[in-house]
Amino acid sequence: MTDHKVVADLEAMAKLLPQMQGLAGEVTAGLPATIFVGGTASTAAVPSLAAAQRMATVTVPSTRAAVGARFEKVAETIEVARDRFASQESLVRAFNAVPTLAPLPLV
Repeated sequence: MTDHKVVADLEAMAKLLPQMQGLAGEVTAGLPATIFVGGTASTAAVPSLAAAQRMATVTVPSTRAAVGARFEKVAETIEVARDRFASQESLVRAFNAVPTLAPLPLV
């Protein structure tokens, strides 16, 4: 009943799921639970060093957190899609297996 392309896609998603979860873990490893955006630079600070500090303490961790969240969302979507395809196929099989009182089609 299931199309061979759908089966191949589901198998590919099954292989992709642990990789996406692993990437999400790698990207977010070592990030603090809260990324502080505030902070004041010293008036004597060199502007380029202040910009580099902000890049290292705010921008990069924020970007890593966003990318990690995206990987986790893709992994969740893969899991939901696989579950729904599996449940839909089992529902179709059950529907086709249930006897009916409708007249048989004339062939």
